[in-house]
Amino acid sequence: RPAPVAARAAAGLLAAVWLLGAALDLQRAYLTPDGLAQAVAAQAAAVGQANDASTWLFASLVWLAHRLEGIGTPVSLALAGVQLALGLGLATARRTEPWVWASIALAALFWWGGQALAMLPTGMATDPNTSPLIALVALAARSGDADPRP
Repeated sequence: RPAPVAARAAAGLLAAVWLLGAALDLQRAYLTPDGLAQAVAAQAAAVGQANDASTWLFASLVWLAHRLEGIGTPVSLALAGVQLALGLGLATARRTEPWVWASIALAALFWWGGQALAMLPTGMATDPNTSPLIALVALAARSGDADPRP
């Protein structure tokens, strides 16, 4: 595990990412009944145009887009709340372990629903997007648990 100072820095960076994400989820485009559904549907359309071999990803994104229809506002508010909690938890908690695993889970959810797994299953990917990096920073933040914060 990295040194506790590096882990605290990673936790601070991850906290900032989640706090910024919370603010971004409060944008007017997402606070509409169909804002999230449209964003996910756009990802599904990109996957569908890229390659028919990724039908499982396309189908799962279409399923998610349909589930989000009409409930974009409360879902965006809930996601903003979760990100706010993660950011504050990472910034203030003595033990980062639970916040780290929750961060990795949310990053994975965003990677699937918001970033279409970077289109890796389609063969059209150019980069892995940000969620794997967030998970890596989260793992670096985990290492500071042995040294309590002041």
